[in-house]
Amino acid sequence: MNDSLTTIGDAMAKLSDQRDAAMARARDIAHELALVNLDDASQRYRQAFELFRSGQVDSVLLVLGKEQLDEDYRKAGLEKVRGEELIASANEGIRQLAKSYRLKAQVLEATLNYRDAMATLDRMKRIMDEQADAFDAVQRIEVLRYIGRLTGQMGGYDDAFSILRSALQLAERDLPAQDALTASVHGDLALVLVEQGEYPEAKAHARTDVEMTGTVLGADHYRRGEALFTLGGVEQKAGEPDSAQANFMTALGIWRRSLDPGDIRLCKIQGAIGMTFYREGELDSALRYCERGIALLEEHASPDDPEVATANSNIGVLLADMGRSDQALMYMDKARRTQEKVYGIDHPYVAQVWCNMASVLEEMDRPDSALKLYTRSMASLERSLGHDHPVLATLHSNMAAVYENMGELPKALEETRMAAVLMIKEAGPDHPDLSMIYNSMGVVFSSMGRSDSAIHYLDMAIRSVEKQFGPDHQDAILYHQNKGKVLIDAGLYDQALDELRAALPRALRVLGEKAHEVRGIRANIGSAFLYMEEVDSALVQLDACQSIEQHADHIRPPFLAQLLRDRSNAYRIKGDATRALSLADSSLSIIQEHLGSEHYLTAMSHVEVAHVLAQLGRSAEAVQHFDRALAIETAAGASRADRIPAILIGRAGSYATMGDTTRAISDLQQAMAQQPLAEGAWRLYLISSHRGRLEEALDQLIVCARLRNAWPGTLPKEKRVTNDALKALATKLHRKDVLEEFHLN
Repeated sequence: MNDSLTTIGDAMAKLSDQRDAAMARARDIAHELALVNLDDASQRYRQAFELFRSGQVDSVLLVLGKEQLDEDYRKAGLEKVRGEELIASANEGIRQLAKSYRLKAQVLEATLNYRDAMATLDRMKRIMDEQADAFDAVQRIEVLRYIGRLTGQMGGYDDAFSILRSALQLAERDLPAQDALTASVHGDLALVLVEQGEYPEAKAHARTDVEMTGTVLGADHYRRGEALFTLGGVEQKAGEPDSAQANFMTALGIWRRSLDPGDIRLCKIQGAIGMTFYREGELDSALRYCERGIALLEEHASPDDPEVATANSNIGVLLADMGRSDQALMYMDKARRTQEKVYGIDHPYVAQVWCNMASVLEEMDRPDSALKLYTRSMASLERSLGHDHPVLATLHSNMAAVYENMGELPKALEETRMAAVLMIKEAGPDHPDLSMIYNSMGVVFSSMGRSDSAIHYLDMAIRSVEKQFGPDHQDAILYHQNKGKVLIDAGLYDQALDELRAALPRALRVLGEKAHEVRGIRANIGSAFLYMEEVDSALVQLDACQSIEQHADHIRPPFLAQLLRDRSNAYRIKGDATRALSLADSSLSIIQEHLGSEHYLTAMSHVEVAHVLAQLGRSAEAVQHFDRALAIETAAGASRADRIPAILIGRAGSYATMGDTTRAISDLQQAMAQQPLAEGAWRLYLISSHRGRLEEALDQLIVCARLRNAWPGTLPKEKRVTNDALKALATKLHRKDVLEEFHLN
């Protein structure tokens, strides 16, 4: 769920940032217009402003229709050519007309109609080009800034950079060396460059914005707070949470001194500071700052203010990552109700909340409910943003994760392919978000047992993110971790350890010891050692991981239960079944308490308890736990069918110990029919050999040997024991063909 929330959260947060920026600029333009002497403005401009101020957005767009504005421009142009005495008046009319276009673009942007907003700005720019003598450098720079920002919001980062670069060149040519507007252009460039993954250059522009704004306007001016907020955001995305937090804190101090206590920026920065704590794994501090932000909003804003809904949604996401799913859904549902009331059911921000709720439901093992919300969100976003918006690619990727968990792997693969095609088509082959889609494809191929394809796409994800952001980016660390897990599942334990050991120091340096990713890497290293039966090395990692988890701000019950299961397995291999049983029982209790008795993780804990009981000779009790696990997995249907053969083989071992050979054989045959496993063939060989049916025993031993020889993860001692038994039995039965096939002569 952490990946799902991060993925959809990153994509949909861009929409939220766009809305915030649009509304902030709407307030700025309203303030600017309020300072204008409207008696000197055109009648149309005055009418549009009054409608805008009263919130009648649709009426503003009617007053500022294309035909009306084109007619105003035609009249101004005619006045201008009639004589020199009318030039000044005509130029003022043209400037007022340009402001009308800007107001119209502002309204269109605030309603997410970006394409029409861009068309309006393009028309405004053409007027400025045609009537160059009517506009000064400041006015031209402001228009270029606006066009560049909006182009970036639409995903056109290269074009946005080019436009803003032109604005900066114009500012450096025509404005003083130290100027507040020039500083703002540096800030705009930083925001575009960070989306392109150009972190060093983005930080350089953001720092210039901070320094120049401080020089021109003063260290305590609210604009310097905005510049520091931008710099902190760049540093946060660059994986520098400490620096980001310091700059956010400084900005907060400036804004507390310079802004009204109810200003929206004071509320937003609390959440930004909270996210720096979140990145460092300090979830209590993260939640505290997010709650401060929403408390300010609730004090100074209406309950129906969209910002309140956004804050509720963000707290919901944080609670979900803390494992408090029920509370997370409560906050998210509050956000949904407010968003629907303010924007209507088909607005993108309502779809954002649905996506967040779907991720939580997926984690709660309610994939059908999650899929319904994702499907509803997809339909809504297609209606509001069109069928080709890049956000839809992220949504396809998340739906793939649901299908993968449901066991519907062909559908999962199709969703990831649709996501990749859409992202490449709309955003280009180098878009940073494409790496997340390649990662999803790798995960799906891994679930399909196609490890070569999985590793191929995970390598593509790693190359993509490292090209954009460098090897220390959080996503790069996550993808290396995922690749390590795929290598473990493929039985390539040495390669997995190389991958994970290389990722661990970077994760520690960038994210800190407490970060989820660090604990995940340690747990996977421990798993690799377990499969290799290097138990002491496994326990070093697993013990360290459990210690950190138990002392974290908030314990993640599923992850802790997994650690306890793995540690139980380790002590079982060491022969300390008593200690293993204590750990396995604890794992089962935690999962049942937090996820219920029917969750698939509960089934996995039942299986571990059963294996330990079998080792202790308590076979009847072991069978009961195997039975419970089978009931859970069977009820889950196709999504968990691949887990059933191993459970049947485990139960067969307990039946055999109890002397119930008939049931043991039935379980083993059923398991082998579903999925041939070396352990199942080995147990059938032992039973047949014990019953004196040597030909049957040899047939099963041949199957076992073939499977173990083909599987890269087979331990050398397992191959040796299998081949020794095969050589002895084949020799006894005079089966030279078998000896030759396995080179046992």
